[in-house]
Amino acid sequence: MDLVAARANRLILGTVKSFFGSRGVAAEHVLGEAPRSAAVKRYAVLNNPAVRSAVVRQAAKRYGYSTKQVDLRLYVGRFAGRASGHHEARIRPWAKTQRVGSGTIGVVDLNEVVDKVVEVARSTQYINDPVLVALKVLAEAGRVDLSPRAPS
Repeated sequence: MDLVAARANRLILGTVKSFFGSRGVAAEHVLGEAPRSAAVKRYAVLNNPAVRSAVVRQAAKRYGYSTKQVDLRLYVGRFAGRASGHHEARIRPWAKTQRVGSGTIGVVDLNEVVDKVVEVARSTQYINDPVLVALKVLAEAGRVDLSPRAPS
């Protein structure tokens, strides 16, 4: 797992695939449709029910949660076929059909992550986090605009 986050009542397990310098996250790999592909193995925690169940079960046990308190998520930096949206359009509905832990597999894209980071960076409360500090420094220098935007 690339990300493990804990709250009092929830454990979040995340696999992060940025693929900024490459094709991007491809549906056939996430869904396990290319059986001889090494790329399919990179997504075993998502597309292999036995691996998925074992990871959720062991993480719940290790961190003191029930399996019903565990969320499994895929964080995507770049989907393959961004122009057509084909891969994202296949991955998101498939993930909603996969039962695991507290529900289904969550899919979080780069825009969702950036929106949340910017929202937190807009706060006047100081948070000792290098990413937030960097954004605030860039905003103070006039290089990044953190002002709220009107809905489009």
